[in-house]
Amino acid sequence: MAKLSETNQYLAAFTVNIITLGVGASIGWSSQTLPILIKTSNESPLKVPLTKNEASWVECNLAVGAIFGTFLFGYLSERIGRFWTAFMTALPQIFWWICVIVGKSFTILLIGRFFAGLSAGGVFVLVPLYISEISKDSLRGILGCFFMFAINLGTVLMFLAVEYLNYSIVPKIFISIPFIFTLTFMFLPETPQYLLKRGEIKKAENSLRFLRGCQNFNEVPEKVKKELLVISKEIEEETLVKNVSIIDKLRTLVARKSLIIGLVLVSVNQLSGCLVFMNYKADIFINVGLKFSPEFFAIIISIIQVIGSVVSTFVVGSMTRKLLYISTCFGAISGFLAWGFCLNLFDKRTIFPWLSISALSLAIFMASAGFLPLTFVLLSEILPQKIRSIGMTLCMALFWTLSFILHKIFINLVAFAQFYISLLIFCGFIFLGMMFIVVYVPETRNKSGDEIEEALR
Repeated sequence: MAKLSETNQYLAAFTVNIITLGVGASIGWSSQTLPILIKTSNESPLKVPLTKNEASWVECNLAVGAIFGTFLFGYLSERIGRFWTAFMTALPQIFWWICVIVGKSFTILLIGRFFAGLSAGGVFVLVPLYISEISKDSLRGILGCFFMFAINLGTVLMFLAVEYLNYSIVPKIFISIPFIFTLTFMFLPETPQYLLKRGEIKKAENSLRFLRGCQNFNEVPEKVKKELLVISKEIEEETLVKNVSIIDKLRTLVARKSLIIGLVLVSVNQLSGCLVFMNYKADIFINVGLKFSPEFFAIIISIIQVIGSVVSTFVVGSMTRKLLYISTCFGAISGFLAWGFCLNLFDKRTIFPWLSISALSLAIFMASAGFLPLTFVLLSEILPQKIRSIGMTLCMALFWTLSFILHKIFINLVAFAQFYISLLIFCGFIFLGMMFIVVYVPETRNKSGDEIEEALR
């Protein structure tokens, strides 16, 4: 019997997430860099320093570009394949870093930020989709968690670079990431699902043999044959509805229910407030009252996010998805409530500020170890093959739309309502998401696509 190995699946997931690392760096760039660009003309690297309104638009234009990128790359993934579409996400990321290198004005940075968003939109659709289609059932959760780990690692690397390196050097370093991605990703195969959809059976077989680590290419292992038959069955079912309109596809119970689950998951992911904190960490810590700089605490919290992401890759394979999601939601709510309580008391000078930092650290750790990365794992598992591409596109479009809205209103929300009131609102959304998972979402761990669809009926 031919010996199989999981090494190539780990290698493929690691390689495709190199571009995700670049997206994380792009997201983290604004939090640490925009305060520098707003400074007086002698300190700003720009010819004319940005106003706060201009800085806000530079920040939010990534989400605008991501909305366009979601639909563009989602469409291309069905036309030219997962591999080539993922490969193409490197191009707008390269343009973004070039704009940072040469740009000395608001307009150039705004254009560059749009390109950064195009890449981010494509990556958030393609990387979870690619990983879900190359992974065997027992590895989907672990490999899927690599995505948020790469986002968080890219963010913390950017924070460290901006803190300790010159502004002009940083983009020259990070522009290497999309080039490294293209040089390494080119050796990986297209997903077996897409190749079967195109009728390229032999290529699909070779792709699956590579991904399952078949060492003898003169023999097709029985496990690979069985898996190929299962995938072929899914593709045949999809082919039967190929000429059916998207609206009609979404009218089936399974498609409709899975899409609703996906839309709710991404909504909770954004409305939890955890991701907007990634961009406003420095602002949040200005009034904490500790002698260290807010940038220092931004780096610390980012490192905690990375640690949480690492923990998620270890626990996602041993815990059910629902238990992990629910327990980390509860932990994040507890941390945010404690943080809000501490901030409220600290305004009255009655509590030591380190307690508020500890509470925030708990909340961010729990979110990063559970429901934030699980959003993308569950999305790739819960959406059936026949609507997976369009489903991911619609969910990510909502994700980035909410991101844009939150980034535009966050500071005004905090100014209108006291900060701890804003935290209560975010906690409310996390609680609703937790209840939704309990009542509405089936368990997906170690289950095949057919088993998940059956649970949705």
